[in-house]
Amino acid sequence: MDYNEFRQKEFARRDERLQNSRPMRLKRTGKLKDKLHIVYVMTWFGICGGSKIIFEHCNRLVQRGHQVSIVCHFQKPDWFPLDDRINFVQPPYEEALHIPPCDIIVVTYWKEIYECMEQNVAPVVYFEQGDTHLFDPGALDTYTMSHIQKQIQIAPFVYTVSGYAAEKLSEQFGVKADVIPNAINKAVFYPGSGEKNDKTVITTIGPDYIGFKRIHNILASIRQLREKGHDIEFIWITPGPPGEGVTEAAIVNPEQQVIGECLRRTDIYICASMYESFCLPVLEAMTCGAAIVTTDCGGIRDYVTDGENALLIEKDDVSDMTAKLALLMNDAELRKRLRDSGLETAKKYDWELTVDRLEEYYRRIAGYYIPPESVGGDRTLIHTLLLLIREESGDLEMTKKCLRSLEKSRYKTVVIFNQGTLTNEELEEFLEPFRLDCVVIGNGTNAGTIVGRQSCFDIVYRWFPDTVFISEIHPDMIFSTNWEDALVSYLAANEDEPMIGCGIVTDASVPLLGPDDTDAFLAQYQRDQVERGFNLPCVHKAEVLKAVGGYDARFLTGKQAFEDDSLLLGYHYYYGTRANWAPKVNCNSVVYHAVGGQRFGLNDNLFTNYDGLIKQYGAMGIGALAKLHVSPWQKQFFEERFAKLTE
Repeated sequence: MDYNEFRQKEFARRDERLQNSRPMRLKRTGKLKDKLHIVYVMTWFGICGGSKIIFEHCNRLVQRGHQVSIVCHFQKPDWFPLDDRINFVQPPYEEALHIPPCDIIVVTYWKEIYECMEQNVAPVVYFEQGDTHLFDPGALDTYTMSHIQKQIQIAPFVYTVSGYAAEKLSEQFGVKADVIPNAINKAVFYPGSGEKNDKTVITTIGPDYIGFKRIHNILASIRQLREKGHDIEFIWITPGPPGEGVTEAAIVNPEQQVIGECLRRTDIYICASMYESFCLPVLEAMTCGAAIVTTDCGGIRDYVTDGENALLIEKDDVSDMTAKLALLMNDAELRKRLRDSGLETAKKYDWELTVDRLEEYYRRIAGYYIPPESVGGDRTLIHTLLLLIREESGDLEMTKKCLRSLEKSRYKTVVIFNQGTLTNEELEEFLEPFRLDCVVIGNGTNAGTIVGRQSCFDIVYRWFPDTVFISEIHPDMIFSTNWEDALVSYLAANEDEPMIGCGIVTDASVPLLGPDDTDAFLAQYQRDQVERGFNLPCVHKAEVLKAVGGYDARFLTGKQAFEDDSLLLGYHYYYGTRANWAPKVNCNSVVYHAVGGQRFGLNDNLFTNYDGLIKQYGAMGIGALAKLHVSPWQKQFFEERFAKLTE
């Protein structure tokens, strides 16, 4: 099969399966193994810094006694010296990946994440080293970016190489990643003798056919320096032949030892990249004693300080690059100061230290196993819960009471969006004792109510497409036995009702009661009556909730406030204004709700979403809310706002 045809079919197959993807169900073993079987899954073995780092991982893990396998459709590479003890698995193009039994699967590119998860062999961790999807997402079409987003967000664990890459993962995908930095192979990259060159040696590494490297800017700057009379030896190292029309000589695909020798001869190393996740060549050049001139390409921020161990230049500014190179060429003292400081910086990036952290991280993930079955049971209804555990608060105890009471519910699957401050791993450990089927999404980032709730809904649509009802609950609630039965029965019996709330009690004594006493206490407030009004918790018909779009973050850009009003208007217009639909509360079900217990710490402009309501539904929507609400203060608020909008 043609390679391009294979990749197209592979993407289509994976995209189809991703539409109904489900998370890995992982449980802690409570035990940490000393020696692991680690499987790295690679998209290709091309000559690049990313592949080089993966191969360094594999070599050094094998040397520490771990078993390492690499799975890839390509043949074993010959451009990097790999330990003979590494096992290579090469499935044919037309076949899916075959993951051998192991303790942990390390996916090294987004394409393979869900395919590895589906095989249920071992916990999956995604190793993000950065690419267009992370640093220049506008260059990709919407469909591809949506696919990538689903792949990355479904990964149970994610780590990357720099603080900058971690920031981008959070910014682009809402993913919280651990950081384990790259390091230097000091058997290859080490300082030279310090002998003075006859000419100033300027070096760069990178192909001119990868645009973001901006090699053409470097070539232009070298030409300018020569035109100004500077005597330069320019070393250009590239993994592939220069493009058509490029006259500058290049060293193509040399061995690592040759790269080290070139860098030891180098006076100044230049990097012009628009973005990099780590930029290993800059650190390798530092290690070999070169003075550094570089753009602020992101990944260098963990180890570069302008004027201290490098000179920063503006991106896409050849004149600035030429001026900084000329400055260093003419100032031997500055060059020496940058060189000496760079050598001190490079000492911190030792592979022994990095692999120590990598081993600890992998052992922790390998401490999970895939249980044969979950306790979810009936998923006719799935609960959704936003969970923010604030430091030095009573949130943990409050959440424990909530989840203990939810164990008495008929439906025990809960999709939880982790808003912080616990990591997902800490939250999974916290949830273990509860007899609930908990699906944790989010990564400890406080994304706000709109993003969190809608993410929960989207997960239910994708992973549990047969679910009929979706509830919205809060961690400051306490539930009675089978509290949702009356709500589900009401919605099943009333075709034109999209949602139903239940009665709430705010008596602060409820959390102090035992489980049996709680049922009796809440039962005294139950009434066989359905009345106008809106309360949380509530239960939605999943099909109608999906049809109206849920909470639309395109309009609701704030973290909280007015999101419920947006949804009420969605239902109002879904049924048509002549239907005169209004929200209702079924008093046959009553729960305790502390009301707003976690809502005042989001530090958001509460009227941001009000402005979004107007953009989405206009003044008539505000007027409709005045009629939908029965609460006097809400009616008055929207009536006054409507009057101002229609003056």
